[in-house]
Amino acid sequence: MILSCPSCGARYLLNPHQLGESGRRVKCARCHHVWYQQRPADTIIAAPPPRQPAAERPAEGVAAAERRPPASHPERIGLPSTELRHRRSGPAALWLFLVLIIGAGAAVAYAAREDIVRIYPPAVVVYDWLDIPLDRDVLALHDELRPGLAFTDIEVAREPADGPGDRLVITGAIENNGAETRAVAPVYARFLDAAGVEIGRWRMQLDTDCLAPGERATFQASGSDYPTATETVDFRMAE
Repeated sequence: MILSCPSCGARYLLNPHQLGESGRRVKCARCHHVWYQQRPADTIIAAPPPRQPAAERPAEGVAAAERRPPASHPERIGLPSTELRHRRSGPAALWLFLVLIIGAGAAVAYAAREDIVRIYPPAVVVYDWLDIPLDRDVLALHDELRPGLAFTDIEVAREPADGPGDRLVITGAIENNGAETRAVAPVYARFLDAAGVEIGRWRMQLDTDCLAPGERATFQASGSDYPTATETVDFRMAE
């Protein structure tokens, strides 16, 4: 059975047979409050063992240690130290709170990225490292933040082919938004499936290998040899 201390509310597990038939005084292990506890009415108390003959009784020293007072003089039972305590959820709640705070901060940093870059331009390095796009108008406010080479005017279209299937036509340009002349690495169109996995690529043909500030170079490619499972096309410059 479960006992609750009427003084401090501490809870304990106790065998109801320890209370006897008429109950006993018990003592709280936490606040040392003493009260009289009745045995639950539905508890079955086993019959006492048969009385042993005098010749078979144990020695007086042993009997004195095992003898219990009669029911008319109930003894006081010290409740066990196995107090029922509520499991503390402090550490788990703290970790959950930290995760929520970090998640909320990340969401705000993403949604307000343009404002953050306007206020603190070096933050663009972090967004670039995380591959988070930024508005080009925001980047143009700071000469040192202009991304340099950038793709523009990209168009991807399917057109009827002479044979079976269709033909994919890709056009676009790459421009130098920086303040210095930049070398142009080979440009690739990557074909991605519905899961975003690369399943093929084309190399774009450019008529120059470097661009001065403000210059741009166009590229175009077409063909029927693209993967039929293509869902999207993106563009990368070789490292």
